[in-house]
Amino acid sequence: MVDIDQTEGFELSPLEKNALERRKRLEDLRRRTLEKRKQNGDTDDQPLMLLNPRSYKTVTSNIINIGDEVRDVLQKTEQDIQEIIDDAKNIQLGDDLDISVLAPKKVDWDLKRGMQEELDKLDRRTNRAIIQLVRQRLQKEKDLDLAKTVDMIQEKDAAAYQR
Repeated sequence: MVDIDQTEGFELSPLEKNALERRKRLEDLRRRTLEKRKQNGDTDDQPLMLLNPRSYKTVTSNIINIGDEVRDVLQKTEQDIQEIIDDAKNIQLGDDLDISVLAPKKVDWDLKRGMQEELDKLDRRTNRAIIQLVRQRLQKEKDLDLAKTVDMIQEKDAAAYQR
């Protein structure tokens, strides 16, 4: 522990100085308390502070029963784990691995996997082109319908004007 007298060569902040002084005062207080206890003939076996039962309320009064329940749960869990371990030991792996089982069903599976990103890109482009063609066709039909409607209105106006 650092003493204030030992820190003459060092610059301490006021907080550090206060902390060191407080530690020194507490050590002195402990030392004086022990000296008084020795003078009075007290032994070190006696506790310095006793719990006040008025301020201490137990959460559960049946702690012994809880211990039994915990033991039962632990035993059940141990049995379950042991059953799982036994089942895992009894599993037999097949020694006869056939090449037909390991081989892929389609020969070109790796080619498709490698090309899948490009195929997806082409599918998106194709879908966009189809949508664009459909929109253009609808726009042309709409323009034709508009032109037909204008012609019909002009014919009606001309017929009405001639009467």
